[in-house]
Amino acid sequence: MAARPSFALAKPDFSRNQFGGYLGGPAVKDRLFLFGNVEKTKENAAIGLSTPYFPALTSYKAQFDALSTTVRADWRVSQRNDAFFRWSRDHNESLGNFGGNRLPSSANINANNTNQFVGGLDTVLTSKITNSFRAAVTDFKNRVLRPPADAQAVVVPGLEDIRIITDDGALISGPDNITPQSTFELFSQFRDDLTWAAGRHVIRGGVDVVHYRVRVTNFVNGFPQFNVVSPASRNPADILDQPFINTTLGNKNGKRIPGTPDNAHRNTRFSGYAEDTWRMRNNLTFNLGLRYEIDTHPLNNDFDKASLVGPILPHGTDPTPIDKNNLAPHFAVAWDPWKDGKTSIRFGAGIYYSLRISNLVTNERASIAPFNSGNDTITLTAGSPSGGPQDFNRDGRPDFDFSPALTAGTKVRTAVPIILAGQNVYVAAPPSNVPTLDITRTGLVISNDLQTPYSKQLNFGFQRELPLRSVLDVNLVYSRTEHEFMRDLDAANFFPGNGRPIILGDGRPPTNAITNITSDGYSRYKALTARLEKRFSGRYQVTAAYALSKLETSTADGLGLGAGTLVNRNVAANFGTGPLDRRHRFTLSSIAELPKGFRLSLISTIYSAVPASILVGSADLNGDGINGDLLPGTRRGSLGREVKSVDALNAAIRSYNSTLAGTLNARNQRLPFAVEIPDGTRFGDSFISQDFQLSYVLKIKGRAKVEATAQVFNAFNFSNLVGPAGLPSSPYGGTLPTLATLPAGFKVNADGSLLDAGGNRVVAGATRLPSGNLITTTFGSFGAVRPSIPTGTGLPRAAQLGLRVSF
Repeated sequence: MAARPSFALAKPDFSRNQFGGYLGGPAVKDRLFLFGNVEKTKENAAIGLSTPYFPALTSYKAQFDALSTTVRADWRVSQRNDAFFRWSRDHNESLGNFGGNRLPSSANINANNTNQFVGGLDTVLTSKITNSFRAAVTDFKNRVLRPPADAQAVVVPGLEDIRIITDDGALISGPDNITPQSTFELFSQFRDDLTWAAGRHVIRGGVDVVHYRVRVTNFVNGFPQFNVVSPASRNPADILDQPFINTTLGNKNGKRIPGTPDNAHRNTRFSGYAEDTWRMRNNLTFNLGLRYEIDTHPLNNDFDKASLVGPILPHGTDPTPIDKNNLAPHFAVAWDPWKDGKTSIRFGAGIYYSLRISNLVTNERASIAPFNSGNDTITLTAGSPSGGPQDFNRDGRPDFDFSPALTAGTKVRTAVPIILAGQNVYVAAPPSNVPTLDITRTGLVISNDLQTPYSKQLNFGFQRELPLRSVLDVNLVYSRTEHEFMRDLDAANFFPGNGRPIILGDGRPPTNAITNITSDGYSRYKALTARLEKRFSGRYQVTAAYALSKLETSTADGLGLGAGTLVNRNVAANFGTGPLDRRHRFTLSSIAELPKGFRLSLISTIYSAVPASILVGSADLNGDGINGDLLPGTRRGSLGREVKSVDALNAAIRSYNSTLAGTLNARNQRLPFAVEIPDGTRFGDSFISQDFQLSYVLKIKGRAKVEATAQVFNAFNFSNLVGPAGLPSSPYGGTLPTLATLPAGFKVNADGSLLDAGGNRVVAGATRLPSGNLITTTFGSFGAVRPSIPTGTGLPRAAQLGLRVSF
């Protein structure tokens, strides 16, 4: 605990040192030009923490080091040929992935090392035809490691090597579930583009070949993870005596791409395009193009699915096929109606494919490859002792029975030694020829009717030159994305809320949840953008931009993993406002040249708040196995959008309490009572920041000069509060406080409000339980914190000085 001598409140420390240099010039006059630069950054910061479990812990040290280097050569080969070569290297290392509700013990050291080699040749073939060839190799290596020992010590007492997540969203403690890991990626790219100017037509075409190889090791949940019912006391020492919701443990085998000789996944993407830009008239131009792309091995297309999941997939045990229907046309037109060169009316439309190679490949590989040949995890749910016996050796006899830890109400301190003992048996289990899914009966599988995600985009724009060297640009933008990845978290109907259990390939009903990745998701984005720019003249430049937008989606995940499912196999029920939706955005920037050689720059940014989903604690209202369901009557992202006031929120809470609270769900679990939120609670905070830079250039002699800069970020120190996660775009907490049962003397009023023994309305943050403990919450502004990242636009005010010498 070396962040400070104690946990006393203190202003977080921050310092950054940057230095570097560059050298460039002609090596052979008019033929060869060389350039090189190096830059070093060393940053000492403190990331903000805010959790009621450790109220005095407000910050913790976080270091960042970076070194970047570039070398480039440009060669005039001949009058018709120009070549270049560039090598760049970037190395950075940081302590992060904590802050807000995440303790330093859940942090990790993230180290990246990237080398890139690029070469190119531009050739003039004829007076009308040119060719451009590029070749590149990118070698990327990433390692994620546990934090230093002093950070590991900031943890829930007695659970130093156990990851703890409380269901109130207020605390994450212990080892990160993805640490340690490594990702080594190697890209090789060859691209050739041909351009032909033929009268009023400019025809372009090209081909692109990208070969990709990735090796991944990841010891997922090598340290078991427990999702725990939060104690009313918010005392971390009491967590040991709390019941848990579920636990996930791994087999400590780091291979993420088993079934291959070198733990590697390889894919080659071939793509080609052709387009014609036709200047039909001097004031009217059309563009028409077509692109096609295909991958040789984008997913686990070489592996049949495990026989266990054949009955729940559309094509049995067939592997996921390669989607070859990836034709992407686009069309655009630009028109100057008055033929004066001052007005442009534009329209564009197109289809754009995007198959992101993601962790889905490695996650499925661990499930369909032979058991224990790679990393795998098991999730065990409290209250479901039938899932306790685990037959790791597939010999018909359980190797370990977790049932004593899964009895409803089992305390964490009782469950931990049982889980650890079972994990040791899991780790020692030998590799098998049987797919992991067939043995563990839980895991992830990619559907064998998966399609490539694509978006259909439309854009209508108007641009007009105005007096004072100004330009007005207005656009209407619409995008509809189809076949986004989604997760069916219980494809076999292990949980009764999803219907009758499906008999699996071994002739038995499911005993654990099986996740199926589908391409049923979709999203919709609509925006009106306007930009007014006064170009640089008269010693100043000003740009003002505004966007009114709306993002709706069926999945909250921006990484292509399909995460964030709220309701199983019901795409429409998952559709709502996206987590990164900011309805209003305004930016003002300006540069002004002042007397005596000074220059002043500013950028002012205002965004509206992001939304959040309103969840009823960790309750599974419909019994479909997803804990933390939407408050009835709301949808994804309702908080701050459809639900804009505390009155509207509490009305929905009272409706829930009068109809569902206290009843049994399909899993025979009693649903909790939701506690109302007090007046004045805010649902989100806007983002406001003003950044300034003052610079001065002193010319010494010839080309020698010194440039001094002074920068201030968030000059007026707007708080820009965010949710418990502490990141700049983290939504406010949307998890309602709940009571598992009504305490003595408490009751439900006729209108659905909860009343205490004195007949007073029960309100979070004000009402105390019979034990004397306050009903606490991190909902809305109760859990709001300043961003935990130390500096930058909109973050706590910071200043920076710089000096640059060139000659």
